[in-house]
Amino acid sequence: DKMRRSGFKIAIDDFGVGKGEFKLLCDFPVDYLKIDRHFISGLGDAPRKQHLVKNIVNIAHTLGIRVIAEGVETEAEFLACREFGVDMVQGYYIARPSVNVDDQRASFPHLRVHSKQRTSGGSLDELLIRKQIENLPFVYENDSIEKVFEMFRMHPEHSYFPVLNVNDEPRGIIQEAQLKEFIYHPFGRDLLKNRDYLRAASFFAKNAPIISLDSDTEDLVTAFANMDGCHCVLLTENMRYAGAVSAASLIRILNEKQLKTALDQNPLTGLPGNIAIVNHLRSSCADADEVRYLCYCDFDNFKPFNDHYGFHAGDHAITLFAALMRRYFFHDNEFIGHVGGDDFFVGLRGLPEEEMLHPLGRLLNDFASEVRTLYSEKERQDGYIIGHGRDGAVAKIPLMRCSIGVLELPAGVVISDIDRISAEIANVKALAKQSDNGLSVIRFGIALDAVA
Repeated sequence: DKMRRSGFKIAIDDFGVGKGEFKLLCDFPVDYLKIDRHFISGLGDAPRKQHLVKNIVNIAHTLGIRVIAEGVETEAEFLACREFGVDMVQGYYIARPSVNVDDQRASFPHLRVHSKQRTSGGSLDELLIRKQIENLPFVYENDSIEKVFEMFRMHPEHSYFPVLNVNDEPRGIIQEAQLKEFIYHPFGRDLLKNRDYLRAASFFAKNAPIISLDSDTEDLVTAFANMDGCHCVLLTENMRYAGAVSAASLIRILNEKQLKTALDQNPLTGLPGNIAIVNHLRSSCADADEVRYLCYCDFDNFKPFNDHYGFHAGDHAITLFAALMRRYFFHDNEFIGHVGGDDFFVGLRGLPEEEMLHPLGRLLNDFASEVRTLYSEKERQDGYIIGHGRDGAVAKIPLMRCSIGVLELPAGVVISDIDRISAEIANVKALAKQSDNGLSVIRFGIALDAVA
């Protein structure tokens, strides 16, 4: 306690390879948890390590502890740490160790590049959270208990206050209920003010979940649910206290998000609609850490089929395609949406081109095979139906298929305005319809050959 009052912080070093580390987490008010290099090495390509690191971060944040990753030596490790919510990093990728003060830098330009490539302040979750932030008054951990009493007297509408350290970082909360035992005791308040028993606000601080303001709503809910008796989630921005979200506010955030999501969903397929697709496009264009693929799916010969068999059969074809999309694209780095009618969208990222093309090819082949069952046996044998072409003349219309135009955004390419890619999207969609297998790829700024 004396060290804490003097400004010292406690860290668990090399977490994960030592002895009794979880016991330390249980028994001591730790400030920082340093994940050992063993778990960070190759983190971007190691699912088991990713699972462990994500859960360590979640546990630490639930307990109000900051997480530091040790031995970050590559860009991939740095990006993985950022994705999994690690608060701080150290290692050769950041800077070489040195005892010379002159070697220390105030900023790291190669890291600022990654920061610029990220989307800032634009996600639906962050907007909803900012709308519900409560700017609660706070106390510092070294404030006297008399100052705490005065805060509760001045703000009777609040039953707790955040407790911050000298760097304005949240350490927990102090609850009015904790002090009632002393207040209602005949000599309790005098005891707290006694110099020999002197207790600062930090003595009464209880752990509270601490989450970054740009986290997903689901992260807030998880942190809140994992701590019994929790009154709020404390939010930070650039490591400093930014406000709090109470249980009631969290419910409002969830309800509003569910409502907005439901309103945007396509009623026929249940897939995300245009608002979600545009949000995905914006984030993909701005977050240039890795390669991104914007895939536009459009049925060929859908209108003649719809005219020939009716809207019910047309809806059947649309729901069939949506079901196939869900079969092949369900991972965290994959997004599927329904633009409307027979137009769909798939967003992929971080894959080699061959791995990106494989599920798209299977999607096209399976759809072409299964949609044939919607035609009569004679038309399946003929390979066409009699209908009206685009010019209105009666013609033999080939059986329906889907074509997919893929716009590739290479890693490092940041696009601030999504309108810049509209011409290339139209171009690649046209190329896909002209290709034999219905699949074409264009790299942003560079036309590639249609995939054969």
